[in-house]
Amino acid sequence: RPGEASEVYDDRVKGWAAAAPGYYAELLFGLYLGQLLSSPLFWLPQPVLAALGRRLGGDATMPGRMGKVLTAPAALREVRIDGVLTLLLWGTCFWCYGRFAWMPVLGLAGRGLVISMHNNIYHYGTDLDDTHDPGSSTLKLAPAWSRLILNFNYHGTHHRHPQLGWRELPGRIAEDGEAYSGGWVKAWFDQLRGPLPRSALLRRAPAVQPAKRAATGT
Repeated sequence: RPGEASEVYDDRVKGWAAAAPGYYAELLFGLYLGQLLSSPLFWLPQPVLAALGRRLGGDATMPGRMGKVLTAPAALREVRIDGVLTLLLWGTCFWCYGRFAWMPVLGLAGRGLVISMHNNIYHYGTDLDDTHDPGSSTLKLAPAWSRLILNFNYHGTHHRHPQLGWRELPGRIAEDGEAYSGGWVKAWFDQLRGPLPRSALLRRAPAVQPAKRAATGT
C-alpha cells in the first residue's frame, strides 16, 4: 500500500524534487541511522511513545504500525533490554579499539549503507494496492551470493510462501514456474533513480462482472 512504500510520493500534493531529499536520505543511510537512534527513544514513557506512533501516521503507515506493536508492554520490555545490551556491546568495542575507534565506525557506516539500500530493493517500483500480487520481486543472483543473503533475493517467492525456510525458496520458484523480475545488481542501482509518483504505480482495479443468471431464470 502507498503508506508502506518508502519510494512512493503522492504526486497530487507534491513533486519529485520535494520527495527526493527524504527518499535519498533514507536510502543511503537514514534507515539504519533511524534504527540506531530508536533504541534510546524506547526508554521514554509509554504514553509519549504512543503519541510518537500517532505522529508517524498510526495504522496508515508501516512505521506507525510497527511502533504500535513494539510499544506493547511485553515487546517494549524486550526492546529496552536489547537496547541496553547493544549499547554495552558497542561501548566495549569502542573502548577496546581506543584511538582506532574510527575503524568500527567505518564498519558501521558500511553496514548501514548496505542495510538501508537492501531494505526496499524487492518492493521498489512494484504495483500498489494489487491484491493478486505480493508487491515484491524475485531477483536473479548467482547461487553463491544468494546464500550469503539467505536467499533473500527470492523475496516474491517468500511472500507467496512465507511458511518456507530460506533453503527451500530456490526449489519452489521452479515448482511454481515463477519468472525472475530482473537482476539483483540492476535492481540495486535502479533505486538510485529516486522516488516514484503514486499515480504511476496504482493498477486499475478490474471491473466486477455481474453474475450470470441461471438457465432457469432464478
